[in-house]
Amino acid sequence: MQIFELLDQYEGICRRAFFGCSAKLNKTFKANIIELLILIMCIPRKINFLQLGRYGRRGEQRYRQTFRKDFDWMCFNMNLAADRFQYGMKRLAIAIDPSYVSKAGKKTAHIGRFWSGCASAVKHGLEILGIAVVDADIEDAMMLRAVQTQNATELKAKSMTLGRWDSSPFHSPKKSLTAISAASARLRAATSGRMASSSGIPAGVAARTEANPASSSA
Repeated sequence: MQIFELLDQYEGICRRAFFGCSAKLNKTFKANIIELLILIMCIPRKINFLQLGRYGRRGEQRYRQTFRKDFDWMCFNMNLAADRFQYGMKRLAIAIDPSYVSKAGKKTAHIGRFWSGCASAVKHGLEILGIAVVDADIEDAMMLRAVQTQNATELKAKSMTLGRWDSSPFHSPKKSLTAISAASARLRAATSGRMASSSGIPAGVAARTEANPASSSA
């Protein structure tokens, strides 16, 4: 498959993801977002507004203005995940993963010392907390949101621990994230009931056995 065919397919997936967003978006804004996503896929090495203006069809300032506007990325990414996971059995879970980002200098916002899993050491740089939805059946995951972690000095000034900060990104999209795990739990319960009825075991017994396998072995 040619690269242009792949990009056209990718553009179609992105356009479908707009349909589930509740906010009304004009065509120009949608076109800018789709062009940004395609440029991110195509631009080699680092990506910034200067690079976007160099490789894109619009000026650097237009891309900056697009990023200043409010956009529900969580909803957009959840629509992308729904398109990707439509063939699974919907056994979904929410996962988080803090990731270290190497960065020199002292002027970047929230720069500090963070744990690097690859180096197994605390290093100077940045950290982002990734929130993803995981499909256990197709063994894949998709990122829903990324939040930059504040450094130790900023957290201390707010009287916050790192654990409290890691839980804070879940407050605003709590309803959407809870709906994912709740739907997955209902599916597991329904599947357990169907399996129990086919084997002649009462559904309630099957559910308790699944929740506490040690009791069945005893």
